[in-house]
Amino acid sequence: MPCSALPLGRSIQQCCKSSVRTIEDKEPFFAKGGTVKKLDWDDISELRVPLKHLEKTLEQHTDKRNKRAIIISVNEHEMQAVEEVVQKHNAKDGFTEVDAAWATKDDVY
Repeated sequence: MPCSALPLGRSIQQCCKSSVRTIEDKEPFFAKGGTVKKLDWDDISELRVPLKHLEKTLEQHTDKRNKRAIIISVNEHEMQAVEEVVQKHNAKDGFTEVDAAWATKDDVY
């Protein structure tokens, strides 16, 4: 938000905090409209995994109740194969469910 658009009586910090809060209270970090915390930002690790290692990596990173995997980017040539790995993984017992969230170039603005 540009400084000129700040509402009277509100500091930049207050405006930034309220903007960030609207992002933080969304899935996958919160559920039920932002009222139930599901995942803490400090518990996130990022890694890139080749398709041939995806199934094993998902098992390694979803083997405990407090661990979760979210696939956030897949090239279009491997998307169907990744979806199949995720479906297969989510049908297994003893692992937390894997989520997938990605956008196409047309979804980004």
